[in-house]
Amino acid sequence: MAVYFNQIANDNKYVGYMYPGEKEKASVDFDDAHKVDSQSTKSDALVQIELWYNEDTNLGELLEQYIDVDTGFCSDSSLAKGNHGNYSGSGYGTQQTAYAGIDRVWQSGSTNVANPQTPTLKCGYDVIDKKLDKNAQKRDLYTGPSSKGMKSNNGTVEGNNALPVPVGLITSDEVVYAGGFGGTANANYWLKTDKYYWTMSPQLFFSGYARMFILCNDGQLNGGGAQGTGQGVRPVINLKANVKLSGSGTTTDPYIVETS
Repeated sequence: MAVYFNQIANDNKYVGYMYPGEKEKASVDFDDAHKVDSQSTKSDALVQIELWYNEDTNLGELLEQYIDVDTGFCSDSSLAKGNHGNYSGSGYGTQQTAYAGIDRVWQSGSTNVANPQTPTLKCGYDVIDKKLDKNAQKRDLYTGPSSKGMKSNNGTVEGNNALPVPVGLITSDEVVYAGGFGGTANANYWLKTDKYYWTMSPQLFFSGYARMFILCNDGQLNGGGAQGTGQGVRPVINLKANVKLSGSGTTTDPYIVETS
């Protein structure tokens, strides 16, 4: 089913999987556009995912035993540090703005795709300054419901504990790790489905509209307006580390979660 990411998209805040304040209320600074908590407004994409979770799956029954609510899903709303031309706004209102995912895909000072691209799985990690911003991580790492913070090699990873259901979308970084490339078709990896679908990674605010990274029908990573209806959603969950799987992960022998 094709859905809006956010049907109203005329403010930087609408790059958010959730966002502060009410719909159609203009943001006045960066926090007003991007700071997220459990009271924040759900994106249209999240509304559809929550309906799917509650009405079409039994994942709620499996939550405690199988689903990790602490690992989270990263919607990186940090501002890009590279030189991306006219997209040098401050990330709120209608300022033309590039978000940090751009730094990992585009060449600085150019609209050409970087080669190599520089994805990261660390939420809040700045690939330009090579630093982890804990405040950005707490803002942009969507955890929950009722997350307590997971233990990692770097200490406690603290997310925003904002999610009503423990489901997210793939990120642009995960697409690159899987074999995707900005602006270039790829028919030879598993994310290509011959359909368009959303990531949860902000790309730009451009020409009056919020834009997200999307997966295109030919397998390329590109951008699309959040108000567009041509993209679908492919929900993502995080399994606990002790969950047992069978299968080899191929098309003919997919992974199966062992529930008994």
